[in-house]
Amino acid sequence: MDLFFGQTLSANVSDYSVRILVGAIIAGGLTLFLASALHHRFHFTKKAFYTVLAGITVATTAAFVVIHMVALTSSTISALERREARLVVSVCEQQYPFISRDFLSASSGTARHKVFNDGRLEYLGYISEPERDVALSSFFEAFSASINANILTLPYPAEVESRLANTASLNQFIRTNPLGERYLEIQNGASCSEFPSMISVYTYRYDDSSEKFIRTRQTQPERYVISDQPYATSDCIVVVFGEPSKNTNLRCGEYPEADKIQLETNGSNTL
Repeated sequence: MDLFFGQTLSANVSDYSVRILVGAIIAGGLTLFLASALHHRFHFTKKAFYTVLAGITVATTAAFVVIHMVALTSSTISALERREARLVVSVCEQQYPFISRDFLSASSGTARHKVFNDGRLEYLGYISEPERDVALSSFFEAFSASINANILTLPYPAEVESRLANTASLNQFIRTNPLGERYLEIQNGASCSEFPSMISVYTYRYDDSSEKFIRTRQTQPERYVISDQPYATSDCIVVVFGEPSKNTNLRCGEYPEADKIQLETNGSNTL
């Protein structure tokens, strides 16, 4: 279901949990400050402030229980879910490097959506609307990027630029946002060299019945939903900007193995 400002229930659970926790910490801290300042002046202060602290604790706990119970009853399997996939992005025959801006972590993103430096995608949370909670677009948004069939945007800080061998071919795509942060804005019809190029997205999805990976060219890549396969057989997603082609030899490194790939199908966005 859609809740406030078009967010899904799972997104609101995460947001409101943080707000409730921050509010409880601020309220508890203010109560302790007032108690230390006033307890010598008023004999009833100690008991009153203990009561307030107990009330804050009970109210916070009750709020957490309620919002998580609502999320549990509305999620697809009535439990927290973890989904993983692998992602490769190639722009003008160069693999885009995922680099975390957090020195304490090897991933970028949010509490629910993470993009690791090795290209691994991870979702951990409740899933109430798979087509939004675990869609490919949600992971791109998590590291300040975006994707659809016509436009691809990617963060382009100095750390990313320094990892690429041929930056000259990418200079035409560089843009700057109001915060002064650089990013690449890539559109169909632009050119890496002398020929027009386009965005193509291919997915390798494991099929239990055939024990093969089905390669599919996605016509609406932003709507592609990450499967619930374990990491050993998780989805491989390849985003390519280059000369138009009906297929690709690119994979997620050596995954999946070439002899386990089945003939390509077109435009599937199955859940």
